[in-house]
Amino acid sequence: MLQRPALYPALTRRKPIKALLGLVLALALSGLSKPAMPTHVQALQKDTHIPHQKPAVKTATLASAKTAEPVAPQPAPQPAPTPAPGPSAGVPGDCQSYRPLVAKYDWSVEVALAVMRAESGCNPAAIGDRHIPPVSCGLFQVRTLDGRPSCEALQDPATNVEWAHKIFASGGWRHWSVCNNGIVSCY
Repeated sequence: MLQRPALYPALTRRKPIKALLGLVLALALSGLSKPAMPTHVQALQKDTHIPHQKPAVKTATLASAKTAEPVAPQPAPQPAPTPAPGPSAGVPGDCQSYRPLVAKYDWSVEVALAVMRAESGCNPAAIGDRHIPPVSCGLFQVRTLDGRPSCEALQDPATNVEWAHKIFASGGWRHWSVCNNGIVSCY
């Protein structure tokens, strides 16, 4: 009697845990499973424009081709005007525009900009931790605790950076999880 070869030969051996790990690794490498994305990143992707994405282009359908109606070519999209440099630019993802504002304080400007990018994507209107009150607001995701400004006030870049520096002065970068979990090398 002929035996059919096993689909996953490693599973037929006496090492099922290694085989299962290999299967999980194969699925992960094949792109069939996607890692969960933090909710604040999902919100940023939903609410902000990503400049490197190409705009959708209308194409002629088969029905319009049958009717022999010519489809007018679409003009090439024009690049968006560049905002004036400075903290008032408010363009999500444009961290360098906040450099002069961040440089007013006694801390590493490069680390501060990296923390800002990791926390909010440099979006002054970002609101995080909606599921864990009090919420975090603005560029540095400053929590709206007692004695601190409101979320609306913290969405002003100057106010947010000022409060981020006050928090930094009271204990360094340990107050930001992106520094503690290795997302940003702060020390």
